[in-house]
Amino acid sequence: KRVTIIPAESVIASDAVPSGAIRHRQGSSMRIALELLKEGRASACVSAGNTGVLMGLATLLLRPLDGIKRPALVSAVPHIHRGHTLLLDLGANASADTTMLVQFALMGAVMAEEVLGISAPRVALLNIGQEACKGPEHVRDAAKILQSTEQINYTGFLEGSDLLTGKTDVLVCDGFAGNVSLKTMEGVINTFLNL
Repeated sequence: KRVTIIPAESVIASDAVPSGAIRHRQGSSMRIALELLKEGRASACVSAGNTGVLMGLATLLLRPLDGIKRPALVSAVPHIHRGHTLLLDLGANASADTTMLVQFALMGAVMAEEVLGISAPRVALLNIGQEACKGPEHVRDAAKILQSTEQINYTGFLEGSDLLTGKTDVLVCDGFAGNVSLKTMEGVINTFLNL
């Protein structure tokens, strides 16, 4: 009795090019699910489909919050102190500029407070070193902005080797670095489990 079936004309393939799928898939199951969410007829949308298309359709149909340029994918990664670190972005945006990194930090901090119950969560940027002079310019620029943002408990740069240490509650990066980090970690864990 709790299930309602909504018919859809098509399904978006996992290898579909996002731009084409967004323009030409009016009756797809993914688009219909997001439209139901927009209309308030659903409370959440869960998809095992094409992530790029889902992010594009969600941005088009649901619109980001005011002041947010792009959505980000996030995961709560366990660390050695039996807590979690929120890692974002995990692939919604292969590259991210300074503004996007700052916005990801804000979104991650709010999620850490509201979902994980962490007061004044520590926020760090993923970088190739902890020194202020290291890393790409847009990451260094994001660090400067976060240092001067009172709403953020910014703690500095962290390297990939610190992901599971619990040194931060929120670790921010672009989608390319985040996706590679997450999949590398999954691969290492699977290797250990299979040994």
